[in-house]
Amino acid sequence: MNRELDKNILNLMDKAMFLTLGTSVGGNSSASNVFFARDGWDLYFFTFHST
Repeated sequence: MNRELDKNILNLMDKAMFLTLGTSVGGNSSASNVFFARDGWDLYFFTFHST
């Protein structure tokens, strides 16, 4: 990727408080906001069955 683009994306992720995670199971789609942390390009987040 372009270094300037990489820098802008990482800066945006540093400012964000949550991300929106979308999934689909059996044709049923859903999305939920989840808190996350990052380590470079690796994203860590948690969720649980009821969400």
